[in-house]
Amino acid sequence: MDYLAARAAVPGEGMRTGEHAVTLKPGHARQREAAFLATLAELEQWLTGEQIPYAIFGSVAASAWIDYGASLNFNRPGARDPAERVPDIDLLVPRASLTAVKPYASVSRRAEFPVSIDTFWSECWIDFRPGAERSYLTHRRVRLPVRTELFSPEAPVSKPGHHHPVPGRRQILGSR
Repeated sequence: MDYLAARAAVPGEGMRTGEHAVTLKPGHARQREAAFLATLAELEQWLTGEQIPYAIFGSVAASAWIDYGASLNFNRPGARDPAERVPDIDLLVPRASLTAVKPYASVSRRAEFPVSIDTFWSECWIDFRPGAERSYLTHRRVRLPVRTELFSPEAPVSKPGHHHPVPGRRQILGSR
């Protein structure tokens, strides 16, 4: 189980939906964090059940890598709507899967505990092709090939100046 799923399962921290649902008091960052992590776990479970390949990136993945989620802000000041008080989930899926994912994302944004699931990168900038050797970074007519494995949270990556690969986020946090 990775860190984010483990944090969602902490007794007394609460869950967003399903048989473990609790009512969250507005204004408590720790409760919003627990609800956010439960939402993230539900999303990953749904994507797996639908057999949709995915990668989560952006601030959620970066924070999991850098400090096991400690730097995520669950009480963002100046939010215009409830979904902006917590981090959004930047989700990378194959473009062919967007028709299935977008309705799920829309419902999530309007849920009792709203979370924004952002598919903008999949729609506009990254042509994610799991199972293929190459995916593509896109901008208008430009298509730059990149190794698809770079989008895998399990893939080891190399840091500049290091001669040995650095394990991927899920390898550091534990596999599910």
